[in-house]
Amino acid sequence: HATMPTDALVKFRDTMLETRQLGFDKLKQLQIELGARIRALLTERGYRSVAAEGFQAPGVVVSYTDDPDIQNGKKFLGEGLQIAAGVPLQCDEGPDYRSFRIGLFGLDKLTNIERTVANFRKALDKVA
Repeated sequence: HATMPTDALVKFRDTMLETRQLGFDKLKQLQIELGARIRALLTERGYRSVAAEGFQAPGVVVSYTDDPDIQNGKKFLGEGLQIAAGVPLQCDEGPDYRSFRIGLFGLDKLTNIERTVANFRKALDKVA
């Protein structure tokens, strides 16, 4: 006997209804804008994208780093941001390969891009 995750299903349904109300096409464009702006900010600070031009996802930004405390997220966590350790490419990237991943998910981020970018910029300025 198992209990259904009713609360989670209700929250997910509510989020989908909110997403539909905001507009799928509008949110898609906002996701593309947010991804481009975060990626540009990282590039300005010298963090190269792991994904080649034309293959970059708008909702996830993966960049190279030499700093193990950026790679493991410790420095960002100290600034109140949660990131993910990099993506293992599994293509003989070598022992020095380090990357970190920024997930740009959530209606709160998409509906307030200026705040999202400003918060990330502030944290990035402190960890770099």
